[in-house]
Amino acid sequence: MKLAASKRLSHERVKQGLNAVLFDPDFGIVQFTEPEILSKASKIREEITDFIDCLIFSSAAAKADIFLTEDQELQDLGLDEHMMSRLKPTNPEFRVYGSRRLA
Repeated sequence: MKLAASKRLSHERVKQGLNAVLFDPDFGIVQFTEPEILSKASKIREEITDFIDCLIFSSAAAKADIFLTEDQELQDLGLDEHMMSRLKPTNPEFRVYGSRRLA
């Protein structure tokens, strides 16, 4: 929603993304309170000022192979070797992509 509020993303695009997360059976729930996720979130807090983004990014790094995001800042951080070494994704092949790359 922060991207929609800043007019960088339409509300319709936010709705599509939320529907994909809510209704796609391939998506699972990740407990962001897991120690591994909280530890990763605290390690990247200096680079990401929005703590919710820290939790989302660290949850993806702990549980996923790919993190798709509309947020350009998070996409850029996914390319930052220093950031990724601090994050230490569970899957060494973990990558961050913009969702438009899939289109």
